[in-house]
Amino acid sequence: SESAYKRAEKALREREEMFRTIVETAKDAIIMMDGEGRISYWNPAAEEIFGYASQEAIGKELTMIIPERYHKDYRTGFSAFKGTGQGPAIGRLVESESIKKNGTECPVEISISAIQIKGQWHSVGIARDITGRKCMEASLKESLRKYRMLFEIEREAVMLIDSKTQRFLDVNRAAE
Repeated sequence: SESAYKRAEKALREREEMFRTIVETAKDAIIMMDGEGRISYWNPAAEEIFGYASQEAIGKELTMIIPERYHKDYRTGFSAFKGTGQGPAIGRLVESESIKKNGTECPVEISISAIQIKGQWHSVGIARDITGRKCMEASLKESLRKYRMLFEIEREAVMLIDSKTQRFLDVNRAAE
């Protein structure tokens, strides 16, 4: 029969394997930064999104994926974060830009958490490439702009009415 120690050791190995499988198969980049501002973990999705292999990223400053125009704000924020574990992006979902290895910018959605390890604040960021969503948003804005232009130049009265409430949703200038 297994001793309690062996069972606990086996359970720990199983949990570690489960954790490893989750972070290595995630579609979002998972990046951990140590208390000195250096990357300490970089999952395969981060490799895919940013173009850097894990061994290229680990040990480097996070500024390698932050556009230069944000470096000053990042350094100011990180300086405060080191002492408090707090910052404007901690615990929030934030849209920003990142920079890939090939130099192109990429819109990302980032969620950042602070954790304390051995008395130092570390951060874990989960980043998602939102290029596709941004393209769809731009396309929708353009379609709405065209709709609005056509709606307003129509010489006939056009009225959109909610069928349930019988309230006007929109009217063009001719209808006014």
